Amino acid sequence: MSELFPNLADSVAHWLEYQKLVKKEELFCESYLAQPVGEFLITHFPEKQFKPEYQGLPFKERKTRGRPASIDYVMLNRDNKQTVGKRMAIAIEAKWVSSNQLNAHLIFFDVFRLRDIRNFRENNPISCYFLICGKRTDIEKNFINRTLKNNSDKRVFTEHFPTTKNNVITWKTTDDTQLKKYYDQYRKGKTEHAKNQMPEDIELKVKLFGKKETENFQVFLWEVQLKQGRSKK
Repeated sequence: MSELFPNLADSVAHWLEYQKLVKKEELFCESYLAQPVGEFLITHFPEKQFKPEYQGLPFKERKTRGRPASIDYVMLNRDNKQTVGKRMAIAIEAKWVSSNQLNAHLIFFDVFRLRDIRNFRENNPISCYFLICGKRTDIEKNFINRTLKNNSDKRVFTEHFPTTKNNVITWKTTDDTQLKKYYDQYRKGKTEHAKNQMPEDIELKVKLFGKKETENFQVFLWEVQLKQGRSKK
């Protein structure tokens, strides 16, 4: 799986170029990514079951309002006798970067959720990935070069997401006030029952697993890890 999965970034990037050629750009959005991601996963992991917008989280997470939390894409083992937590094999959260400014907290919330999923099972852990894609100009402006409002020298995202393949950045809420702010917001959105199951501070690692730049698009794929790998930018 580890050798194959970086190809997901290549597949999505080339699929976007094809969609542009057949003049379907106005359809580009986060939900439209279900087609290339789903086709890749179904083709390369036929022994598993693909589920988009999957609400069967392997841990208890109850919200006070709104629809239940879901994962954009998952692959499940086909053994229906297993519990949800044991059936889940792969979890992917994805974001489409448009010309509009990204909601930064939603980006970090996705990674925190993947961390919770990755942390759920110690033996044979669930593989967790975060995918971002968009037009190259939008990626450069709204993701790579976006800075904090009160500090133009500090990048919002690339301080936490490596942009060189196989590099890893460690996230520690105890050492990073920006991360701590977002994580506290993430916990605040949970009920007391869910918050009691979550640590007040966390540590995780984000590894750039796949990257593809084409003429018009850019795709990044990170793996969410738990305290493994060498930390660097």
